[in-house]
Amino acid sequence: MLRRPDSISATDVLIEDKLIEPFFITKSPTNGYTLFERVETGKDSNQYIKTVGYFSNFGNCLKRVSKELVSYNNKDHYQSIKDYLQTYSDLESKIRTLTEI
Repeated sequence: MLRRPDSISATDVLIEDKLIEPFFITKSPTNGYTLFERVETGKDSNQYIKTVGYFSNFGNCLKRVSKELVSYNNKDHYQSIKDYLQTYSDLESKIRTLTEI
């Protein structure tokens, strides 16, 4: 389901990073994390957000971001399973370095 970008609750914390665009995360004070994707649709390229998933912890949310980015940012054809897994691993490593303290 597509939503207007201004439909996110004012009480949610917005988490954005250029590394995960067009995706972003919100943290609800009561319900965990939500992963969204920014999308454009229609002849006027109207901007909307699409809910990708709901997560109880930040780590699982970031794992899903990695999976989504493999499909979104890269080619639509992988020559082997090894090629696909290497791309996934590279993205996961980049995201993991963001979360290391």
